[in-house]
Order: sequence, then C-alpha cells, then structure tokens
Amino acid sequence: MFGIVTKYILLLFILVPSVEVLGATLKGVVLYNELGGQPAPNVQLTGATGANPAATDSLGRFTLEFPSMMIGDNVTLIVRLAGYEVVNDIQTINLSLPREPATKPLIVLICKTGLREEMARRFYRLKSLVAIEAEYKTKLAQLEKQNLTDTAATSKLLGERALAHDAANALADELAKHPASESSALYRRAMQLFLAGDVDGALSVLDDKALTLSMKEAKDNKRRADEAIGEAVRAYLLKAQLSLTRLDFASAEFAYQEAIDAVPSDFLAHFGLAYLQQLRHQDKDAIRSYELCRTLTKNPALLSASLNNLGNAYLNIHDADSAQSAMNNALTLRRELAKDGSDVNRRELAATLDNMANIDVEYHHFAEAWQSHEDAFNIRLALAQRSPNIYLGDLLESLTNLASLAHRQRTGMGSFKPYFDRAFPIMSDVKPDVTNSFLPNIAAVLDNVGNLIHSTGDYMRARIVFKNSLRISRVLASRTPEMFDPLVAHTLANLSVLDRDDHDLTNARAELEEATALYQKLSTTSPETFLPEVVAMSFNAARLDAEDNRLEKAEDEYKLLLERLRALSEANALLYRPLLARALNDFGRVQFIQGRLTDALRNCNEGLNIHLESAKKQPDLYRPYVAHTLVNIGIIYLAQKKPEEARKKFVEALGIFKEFAKGNPGLYSSDVTDTEQQIDALPIQ
Repeated sequence: MFGIVTKYILLLFILVPSVEVLGATLKGVVLYNELGGQPAPNVQLTGATGANPAATDSLGRFTLEFPSMMIGDNVTLIVRLAGYEVVNDIQTINLSLPREPATKPLIVLICKTGLREEMARRFYRLKSLVAIEAEYKTKLAQLEKQNLTDTAATSKLLGERALAHDAANALADELAKHPASESSALYRRAMQLFLAGDVDGALSVLDDKALTLSMKEAKDNKRRADEAIGEAVRAYLLKAQLSLTRLDFASAEFAYQEAIDAVPSDFLAHFGLAYLQQLRHQDKDAIRSYELCRTLTKNPALLSASLNNLGNAYLNIHDADSAQSAMNNALTLRRELAKDGSDVNRRELAATLDNMANIDVEYHHFAEAWQSHEDAFNIRLALAQRSPNIYLGDLLESLTNLASLAHRQRTGMGSFKPYFDRAFPIMSDVKPDVTNSFLPNIAAVLDNVGNLIHSTGDYMRARIVFKNSLRISRVLASRTPEMFDPLVAHTLANLSVLDRDDHDLTNARAELEEATALYQKLSTTSPETFLPEVVAMSFNAARLDAEDNRLEKAEDEYKLLLERLRALSEANALLYRPLLARALNDFGRVQFIQGRLTDALRNCNEGLNIHLESAKKQPDLYRPYVAHTLVNIGIIYLAQKKPEEARKKFVEALGIFKEFAKGNPGLYSSDVTDTEQQIDALPIQ
C-alpha cells in the first residue's frame, strides 16, 4: 500500500526595503478676492524649490509638478499676477505635498494690491464663523442628548454663540493685519490646521508645553529677541482666539493671561483681554485693561483703537465725561490717520464718529450727534460706491443710526429720507453671496431700513428693500435654518404688513401664512422667544381679514386672540397687556362696522384703560395708541348720536397728535388733520 505523501509548498516572502518614489503633484485653483469668487486665469505659480512653473487656466485651475520632491515634503508657493497679492498667504507657506492632490485641491485667493487686509479680514471671519457654527451644533446636540433643551440651557448657548460671533470680528481684524512672513513656524502650523477646519488640531499644536518652549527660545534669541518674542506672544493670542471659536471663554481668558504673564508689557495681550472683558459686559475690568493699554504703545493706530473701545466701555457704565474724553482723543488720532486716504483708516474714522455721536446723544447734544453720524455716512457712502460688496453693511449701519436719531429728535423720517435716496441705488440690488461673512448683518439691517421707508409711505422702494433682505435671508436659511429662519419670518411679516397697507391683500396673506408657519415651528423649541411672534401673527391675520371685509372670520379670530392674550397677560403683563389693548381696540372697530356699538365701545374703553396704564411708564411709546383709541371711541359716540362725548374724545386726541407732530410731522400730521376734520364736522353747540 502506498503511503500518502503530502506536499508542503513553502512560500518564500522576500522582504524588499521600500523605496520612496520621487515626484509629487499639487493641484489647486486661484480665485479673486474670496471663497466663491471668480476664477483667476493666467496667474503664474511655482515652488520656491523644485517645481515646474505653471499658469492657471481659464477656470483658475493649476497643476504643479515637483519631480525632485516626495509626498509629505513641505513646499512654499510663489504666486504672481501683476497688481495682485495673495490673501491667504499663510496657506501657501510650508504646505505639505498631498498624497491625493485631486481630492483636496489648494484654494489660493488673490486681490488687488492694497485690498489684502480687508479681504483677509473677510476670509478669516468666515472661517471663524464656520468653526463657531460647528461647535454650536455640537453643543446643541449634546443638550438634546441629555434632554436639556429647556429655555435656560438653549438661551445660554445662544448667548455664547452671539458673543463668539462678536469676537470673530476682532479675531479676523488681528489675523488680517499680519502677513504669513511675520509668523513663527508654530503659529503658521496652527493656523493652517484651523483654516483646514481642524480647530482641535490647531489647539493641540498650541499646547502649554509648545508655547512655553517657544517663549523661552524667543527670549534666548539675542539677535532678534523683540521680533521673536512678538511672534511667540502671537501664538498665545491665537490660542485664546481659537478657544473663542469653541465657545470656551474661560480658556480664552486664561490664554490671554498667560501671554500677559510671559510678557507683561505686551500691548496686544492686554488689548485682547480687554476686548474679551468688554464682550462679556465686564466693563469695569475692561476699563482697567484699556487704561493700561494706553501706557503700552505710542503707535497711533493701536492707541486710537484702545481709546475708541475705552470710550465705549465708559459709556456702558454711564460715565459720559470719561467716555467723551477718550473718544475725542481717539477721533483726533483717527482723523490724522485717515489723511492717508486708505480704506481701512477711513472706515475706522467712521466707526469712531458714530461712537462720538452716541456720547453726544447721552448729553442731548443732538445737533452734534447728527453731524457726526452724517460725516460717518458720507465716508461709508464713498466707500460703498466703489466697493459695495465690502462696505454696504457699514452704509446700512449709518442709515439706521440717522433714522434712530431722527426718531429720537422727533424730526420725522423726512430728515432721514435724503440719505436713503443717496444710498438706495447701492442697496437695491444686493447679491446674496454666502461667502460674504457680513451678509447676515446686511440682511437684518435691510429689514430695518425697509421698515423706516415703509413709515414714510414710500411703499415701492420699501418693498424693494424688504425683498432684497428676504432674498439674502432665504439663501442663509437654506444653509443654517435654525439660525436664519427667524430673519426670514420677520421679513415676511414686515412685507405682509406693507402689502396690506398697499391693499395687495393676496400677497399679504401668502407672506403672513408663511411667516406664521415658521414662527410656530420655532416656538416649539424656544417658546419664550417666539411665542410672542406667533401671537403677533394671529393679530395680523385678524386685521388682514377685517381689511378684506371677512368680518365674521375676523371676529372669530379676535375672540380666540383675546382669550389667549388674557391668559398670557397673567404670566407676563409687561409684554402682553399692550398687545391685548391693541387687539381690543381693533376688535372694537370690527364690531363698529357690524353695527354692534355697545360691544365696540366696551372693548375700546377697556383697551384705552390699558394704554393709559402703559403710557404712565412709557409715554413716548404708548400715548399715540391712547390718541388713536380716543378717536375710535369718539367715532362710536357719534354713531350713538352723542356729539358732546365725541367732541371731548376728539379734542383730547388732537392735543396728543399735535404734540407728537411737532417732533415727527411726517408721521402725525395726517392724524392732526383727520382729527380736526372730525371736530369741524360736529354739530355746532
């Protein structure tokens, strides 16, 4: 019998030492100005070492070959186009050659020479906002997982996000001022990780050990000690600023304090801490920090920034004399700086002029305040006419300031309208570019300006402004609905009121229904914030049906609304009783049309008593409501054939209207005329 022979096959694995293959590729695109900008063709690119030169194609794309380098090697790009400079230069220095160049192409931004700081500010602000929103969503998800989405928890988180948004402005300003060539390797590495969306990685690079070592090496560097120490401090400041994008204010404050401890005389460290204190409404601490900043620099730009912020901090604690002194000094410096004609210095001068106006208002120096606001408007108009995408937000802010002061002075919208007329061509066609980090501000201020123009009776142009605001807010809400749906709803509600006043009831109804649906959805997660808006939409719906002569439907809506408002007033009288009074008055008007005079009189009298109660606390706000309700009661008395009772109400209302017409004739002159006609039509005694 033959034995079975099993054959074993020996597989020999020969280990061959790996050999790195020479040659690496970098792909990317060059865009004008900002992310989402137009492609830049014919831009020349090469590496500082080892790259074959290339030029961008018609779509701004480029491919660089590095035949003598390997994947993972660090290279620095040289980007050339006559009359242009690189915006995000920090992403072109010591970048690592990728393994898969087509997966994550490098984006290079270029702008005209002289605009780099502004475009860099917008780029860094956008990146900061992206990081803030990512952290906000993470923290919100954690609250939901822990069933902590109560009003207090979400309100606290929303407040932290708002503070971080404000801090993003300061972060962008600081980052934009320093080209990459002025940064340490540690700083550049952290920034590159941050700009790639890895905030955690950036903060890991900036750990305590690395920062301490960086500072020690800087202080040991005898040849360039001051420069090296400055670079080391900037790494500390970057850690503080990145902590703010994580909504971690304690870590940010700690990092600023670490920088101060390392270099007690560093201006930027003290300024950063002061700004954070001011954001958190720690104004007395901020004042101490800014006062110290004044002693640490003779640089007019830095000193004027300290004085400007110091003036605002003093104003916040109602020390108007100290505020005025600091702001006057800031204004003197910034006027001198603005003589160079640069956009940056002119923009900062406009900001300080507005701040000075706020202080003058505190003193009731309205003429001086108006002049300062007007000077700021003229600067911003000139800037926006040349670069609307950059400076429109500033121009809209100036319009709002002028309108607010006109209302405060009771000079009427007539004094504001010439400024609107000059600015209108710029604001009539705003492009909803989502890469513009100031777009939310622009949408919100457009909405405010639309209301101001609506109040002047210029319905056509108010509608254009509202629709521009709505177009922008819809684009923003499509990307971040939880943040921008409220703005969409608010603008829709304003547009609905405008269309109702302009007797376009079909569009008014459609806009109101959409706004109501949005507010109802928002009120399920934030009832304290959005329930009042839901009630206001119910109010508007009843008024709209009354305007459309759907009286029975309007009556049913008013009954439900009054029942709800009475219940809500028990919990929050300050907020809901004025709304209850307005609803009673409006319901009385519907009942008057129906011929139910006794019911109408009862509701209007109840509404009048509530308005009188509110007017004792806030006369400027509620006395006009008192006057309108008096007129309605007078009209009811006339229908009841009680002319003497009617006369008393009309005369009392006329006195109020005349008083308010002195300050705002555009808004109240027609009320004066109408009431005088009512009195003249009464039977002669």
